[in-house]
Amino acid sequence: YSLLNGFSGKKPMCVAMFSTPIFLAKSEPFFSSSILKERYSDGTNPNGDITREQMVTMLYRYAGMPSVSGNLLNGYKDADQVSSWAKDAMTWAVSNGIVKGVTETTLVPGANATRAQGATIMQRYAAL
Repeated sequence: YSLLNGFSGKKPMCVAMFSTPIFLAKSEPFFSSSILKERYSDGTNPNGDITREQMVTMLYRYAGMPSVSGNLLNGYKDADQVSSWAKDAMTWAVSNGIVKGVTETTLVPGANATRAQGATIMQRYAAL
């Protein structure tokens, strides 16, 4: 076992890992119950793995839930697997290049995100 394995980009990312930069950017107390529950997550499992659709939903809410139009998700054969509460967020994220398919035809919205995917999504969001 190597120390570097502990920092592998292939390891799952949890809610706390992904949301910490959001809270720090807004200078808000980490996991403030009202902030977390109202805008980002239900706050019940901060150390639980985070899915790709949960990540983009957190960023979408952070961005103020901008209006979306069209359905860019139709180009993915697993678009029907996007949860109803995440459809606008995923559409927004795809249209802004924040999230791309795991393959050319799949988004895999319910899959647990890796740390590498989380870092990539954050970097793409920061570049908007």
